[in-house]
Amino acid sequence: MLEKHKSARIRVPYEISGSQETFTRTATPTQFLVNLTRYVMDEDRKNWRAISKINGEVNLKSNPGEELKDEILFTHIGVAVIRLPASASSEDVMNLAQSIHSSIRPLDCFARMTEYGYWILYQGDEVGCRRAVERVEEKFLLRYEDPQMRRHIQSSLKVRLIMRVPGEARNQWIERVDNSFYM
Repeated sequence: MLEKHKSARIRVPYEISGSQETFTRTATPTQFLVNLTRYVMDEDRKNWRAISKINGEVNLKSNPGEELKDEILFTHIGVAVIRLPASASSEDVMNLAQSIHSSIRPLDCFARMTEYGYWILYQGDEVGCRRAVERVEEKFLLRYEDPQMRRHIQSSLKVRLIMRVPGEARNQWIERVDNSFYM
């Protein structure tokens, strides 16, 4: 478990074997990035269809001042980065993986990207993604019965949500996510 004043760093297992990280049995960073690329391409395709539909309806209108009846909702995707402190134990790393796994929807995915950190890929608007991140945090904290330990874990857990800006290049978004992970 996380310790407040730990001087020696604990070595937490982190090994990639095939398509999963062996200790937590989560997706590999490579598999996660493949999924992220697919999500970005799907989002862009949906947005282009929506833009084409708007352009077609505007061109076919007899009354240019009339507003479009159909609202086009652009899809959104976000990545939550969660990082445990270097004093985290193997049990903490596993607890976080289990909390994420039991909290995310089937259409979302996650991977253990570093020894102490995870990235979670969410589909949805920013409000929905923030709620999903809060569910993960709540489930993770509920694994610790001692209130003092729970407060310590909550204060040392680093969580950020980075939403993709529609049309943003995948590599630029990944760079923003990666930079926020180490801040």
